[in-house]
Amino acid sequence: MRFNFSGVTEEAKEGLEILVKEYGYVLPDGDIAVNVEKADRLSVSIDGSSASIAYSIKTEFFRALCILLYNIKNGKRNFTFSETRKIDRCGLMLDVSRNAALKVNTVKDIITRIARMGLNTLMLYTEDMYKLEGYPYFGYMRGAYTKEELTEIVRFANIFGVDMVPCIQTLGHLGKPFRWSAFADVKDTASVLMVDEPKTYELIEDMIKHMRECYTTTKIHLGLDETHDLGRGAYLRKHGYREQHELMARHLKKVVEIAKKYGFEPMIWNDMYFRMNNPNPGRQNANYENPNIEYKAYLNSSELQYYNPNIEFLPGTAEMLPEDVALVYWDYYNINPEIYRGMIRKTKELSEKVVFAGGIWTWNGLSPSYAHTMVSTHAGLTMCYEEGVKEVFACMWGDDGSECSVYTALLGMQLYAEYCYSSQVNDDCLREMFKACTGYDMDAFLRLDLDSDIEGLDMLRPSTAKQVLYQDVLQGLFDKNFETLDLRAHYKKVGEDLSKLEKQGDIEYLFELYRQYAKVLERKSDLGIRLVNAYRKNNAGDLRKIADELKDLAPELEKLHQLMADIWYKNNKPFNFNNIDVRLGGVTARIKRAACRINDYLSGKTPALEELEEERLYYDGEQTPFISMCSSNNIMFV
Repeated sequence: MRFNFSGVTEEAKEGLEILVKEYGYVLPDGDIAVNVEKADRLSVSIDGSSASIAYSIKTEFFRALCILLYNIKNGKRNFTFSETRKIDRCGLMLDVSRNAALKVNTVKDIITRIARMGLNTLMLYTEDMYKLEGYPYFGYMRGAYTKEELTEIVRFANIFGVDMVPCIQTLGHLGKPFRWSAFADVKDTASVLMVDEPKTYELIEDMIKHMRECYTTTKIHLGLDETHDLGRGAYLRKHGYREQHELMARHLKKVVEIAKKYGFEPMIWNDMYFRMNNPNPGRQNANYENPNIEYKAYLNSSELQYYNPNIEFLPGTAEMLPEDVALVYWDYYNINPEIYRGMIRKTKELSEKVVFAGGIWTWNGLSPSYAHTMVSTHAGLTMCYEEGVKEVFACMWGDDGSECSVYTALLGMQLYAEYCYSSQVNDDCLREMFKACTGYDMDAFLRLDLDSDIEGLDMLRPSTAKQVLYQDVLQGLFDKNFETLDLRAHYKKVGEDLSKLEKQGDIEYLFELYRQYAKVLERKSDLGIRLVNAYRKNNAGDLRKIADELKDLAPELEKLHQLMADIWYKNNKPFNFNNIDVRLGGVTARIKRAACRINDYLSGKTPALEELEEERLYYDGEQTPFISMCSSNNIMFV
């Protein structure tokens, strides 16, 4: 179909041409005249062969275009649609610092996809992942982005009205560059900068100056989160003990002055203000581990440690925060709306500029956790509406290897877009808008969540699939916890469900990977438990059968490994896949070794399998089928 657009401004024309060329919309025959105009809200209408689009910001135009095309494809030639954006700035933070550095073309592709959803902000979380002149070991061998690459991404984002915001670290989370002796002069602890050190502020100014040379936005995220050991390393030895809130105040004042010097409006994470003022600081996910606890009782419990809406800030805390600094309240764990409300209000005691960061759960596991994403997003963004928070973004962390592809999170991105635009977000609304903006099926993406609906597990984020995949068959760290679960039946059903799905177009390769995951997990999930039982009963027949199963599993693991590699090299820079090679290569090697050990025992070459004689304990004392998230290194190496 040929469209005759009129009224398209220069700001939208280039993006329109890119989308039409790139996505090649297939439409029924006929001509439609589309009138485009600026307005104070998004609206779409069509009457026969005449259509109109109105929008207030550029990304609304692309969202409106998708809505128009979707309805035409479905034979609707007479309809009207309108909606008003409820959040001024809504977008994503992509983690490119935890193993996977997205290719420039991948970032550009994500930009086009979120623009079609109507999202208008994108951050790349870069700890040391940018080439910094004068610091050759900054991002060394990690796939750090060059100035030219960042500039290209920013220019492309501007075409679609997506504001690229730099997100850096100016105090903590610098463990990767601090491995190198080149940073010894500015290093306090393993990952925290040395406060009050002149060379520290030279480095930070070079960071911020670099961002100004690459980005056109007025916003910058300066980090400063999770610096729990601030002043407790080299600083302590050099200057003696200082209160952390004093160090933070002094440091932040200097960093903000630098940011403003280069025309940036700074924002920082808010958590350290709660940590430093809390007499009993602890883990951030207490509510996540206790999802059914009553809110009032919970607020009075000792378990509410990391984020506590009831804490009292030390006198002068608000005055220590430089003027015009926005505080980013991050929370992906809680499922109780009232905790979000309390935290937003408490953060406002320090700054009227409050930004909310929720999460699309792509971290720590092999697959996205849509169960947790949905419930935490609903709780958090509902309170953002009620408490007047107008800037929101979704974090997509890559903790523990970034094994979960950024594209598995597309449905989560759409979820945030609907909370930005739709008057009422429900499954029907999300399903239709996801189809309209991406062409994909919502239910197919929900099935990518390998760990949802495990019978016997009520928790939102068990990461069970990762634990099954990486645990050693002979040593079975999790077998005691898993012995009451029928994981084999669960992953068999996951595989069957994935096999029944309709093809998902250009992203079908993701579903091929997850079908292979399900096959491997089904076969591996109870091997260790059955192996111990057969050995202790001295059942040679069962041992021989398990050895054969192990031999058959090895090529399936190798196929999984190759599928993961194909996706990695398709979407990411090549750096750091060596970590995945070591993990999966190690799993395959241990599967083969287990088969050899069993056969050596059956032949009499080995008198005993000592690994199987040791008593199986609950993992880290957790006497429950649910196991807290743990790194692959902890799973694989005892």
